[in-house]
Amino acid sequence: MNKSIYYYVQKFLNGSISKKELLKEISFFILKIPVIKGYYDDDIKYDFYAYVISKIEKIILNYKIKKESSFESWFFVVLSRQFYNYLNKKLKPSNYNFNIQTLFPSLSDLYENYYSEKKIENDTDIHYDFSFLTEKERNILAFKYGINAYNNGYMETAKIILEKIEKKKKIEEKIYNKYLKLLVVQKEIIRTNSETDMIILKNKETMLKKYKRRLEKIFKSYNIYPSNEWVANKLGISEGTVGAYLFKIKNKIIKRYFTEFNYYTI
Repeated sequence: MNKSIYYYVQKFLNGSISKKELLKEISFFILKIPVIKGYYDDDIKYDFYAYVISKIEKIILNYKIKKESSFESWFFVVLSRQFYNYLNKKLKPSNYNFNIQTLFPSLSDLYENYYSEKKIENDTDIHYDFSFLTEKERNILAFKYGINAYNNGYMETAKIILEKIEKKKKIEEKIYNKYLKLLVVQKEIIRTNSETDMIILKNKETMLKKYKRRLEKIFKSYNIYPSNEWVANKLGISEGTVGAYLFKIKNKIIKRYFTEFNYYTI
């Protein structure tokens, strides 16, 4: 039977295992956080991993045992917050680096294949050159995704993205709080012998589940990028035109970066 993460954390805290041995057991948990958040790029995953392990002792020392939640649940929430902090630093205008999966998540598998082969060939990171796009297309990318925002003066976009990340973080925290309340109510249901209390608790459980599902739906659909309408107003064009341009840009990027490996044919 596999031991829980907390088992190894306790062994580390009492000096039974080294930090290296601890990381061997919990690395998979840390590395899956960016993936859960929709970031599949190895550079982001391992950069975040390095960011976390530099402070892992401080993180786990802050854990307080709670009856209503496991260490794994607590650790997931803490790592999620750490990931948002990491993104905030990475998305500061002076640090912002374009990631093709951030732009087009639907290209993740395509990107993984391309990126892996390129890295094997050159053993270097890939840097994307958008000089093949027209000036208007580059402007749309800048306003929509903050690409080269620092260099081109599109600071509003970077600010919007960072603000929306903070809002999404708050939604996730609300979901976790509802989850904890739900666990408490469910434990009370098991313990009660009163039919009246059972009805009240069951109704409370139903309401919490509905609210939690509603928050999860909002979280899943929440887009951290400026709307096409906002981009359209900035550029003096229609919202539909922005959408059409983004589709065109996507196809250009595919042709530019992927057809040489025959991963995609338009």
